[in-house]
Amino acid sequence: MSKLMILKSKKKSIALIAIIVLALFATSFWISFGNNATTYSVMINGQVVGYVSNQAEYEEVLKEVKQTLSETNHISIEEVYIDESQIELIPEYREEDAAPVTHINKETLTNSLLEKQAVT
Repeated sequence: MSKLMILKSKKKSIALIAIIVLALFATSFWISFGNNATTYSVMINGQVVGYVSNQAEYEEVLKEVKQTLSETNHISIEEVYIDESQIELIPEYREEDAAPVTHINKETLTNSLLEKQAVT
């Protein structure tokens, strides 16, 4: 065989090995991480007060809290101050068969914010 044929054969072998390694890596990544559901713990001053599925759900609940506090205190929504530096969203990777978590609602978040004095 000529040197050119041997070189082409080696390149094909290397490409095939690279494809197999990449496929194995992708499969192992999916098994390790892709098979898990992500939930976010809502923490106020280091204490978990509930869970949300994503940032948008958290922002929606926070918006509802501000609206409720605005109506309750007869002030505009712009006057409601929530110290968001005290609130953290921590991602948690949960197995599909893990026990379900309680998703936070506006009442729970409102009460938690008031208890932790994160609202003025």
